Amino acid sequence: MSPRIDVSPHMLMRRFEDNKTFFPYAVADFEKRDPALPNHDPWYMLSKLIDEFNKNRGRKVAASVIKLLDESMTAWVPRKNKTGGLPNISFILRTPEPLGTEFKTMACSETGK
Repeated sequence: MSPRIDVSPHMLMRRFEDNKTFFPYAVADFEKRDPALPNHDPWYMLSKLIDEFNKNRGRKVAASVIKLLDESMTAWVPRKNKTGGLPNISFILRTPEPLGTEFKTMACSETGK
């Protein structure tokens, strides 16, 4: 479904594959690996990365407490079957293209971000 990335102008494909393979080990929280412990996290390979990203976003992103909520919809034209293999296809009559994937969006009313 996603296109093949050509990284050859930047690095050898072998090095790219190595980076892709070993990156989760660089951010893993191995203290939560053991299922016998009470702090076990089945997502321990990536949970620390996500937690740190969210903490950094909370410190760096300026946003007010007033948010503007909206919905966005992308039209979907399946090629092989009715839903195209997506579980989240919606039919909403009030949109220009009624069949598609609906996204909930939010923006800061003061900063516009």
